[in-house]
Amino acid sequence: HMYPLFAKAVELGVPVLVQLGAAGTPEGRFNLSELERVAEDFDELVLLGAIAEWPERQELEWICSNLENLYFVIDANVLAATPPGVRGFLARPCGRNRCCWGSYGIAWETALQQFHQLGRPEEVEHRLLRGNATRLFRLDREFKILPRARPVPDPLLAER
Repeated sequence: HMYPLFAKAVELGVPVLVQLGAAGTPEGRFNLSELERVAEDFDELVLLGAIAEWPERQELEWICSNLENLYFVIDANVLAATPPGVRGFLARPCGRNRCCWGSYGIAWETALQQFHQLGRPEEVEHRLLRGNATRLFRLDREFKILPRARPVPDPLLAER
């Protein structure tokens, strides 16, 4: 059902954020085979996966080796709990280069405090907080601001 969106995102050159699984539900784990199919069908599409329940480190490593267009959003809750698999993943180049931080609705001050308490090297903090998102969303390019279009009056309203 989402293939038209994926195709348009490729055409526009914008990433797509997808929720992978839902925490605390029997369906909490995402379906890797479905994700693999989308990543292969749209190899130019950048997918950002927000993961509710993180897979094991071996599965993360497989994803990094085989799905080069999939990146991850790590939210403040996950970082605060710092599961061993996530810590190990972030210690490797794949995790450092393919993850972006997100607040997941937590107040930024609190979320950033949690993030900084992890004691990650400054280079890793920079990549997770800014560098990777800047690259993926191409935020370092100049944007052309178009003049705001004036609304076209509705002829039926003009008659009233």
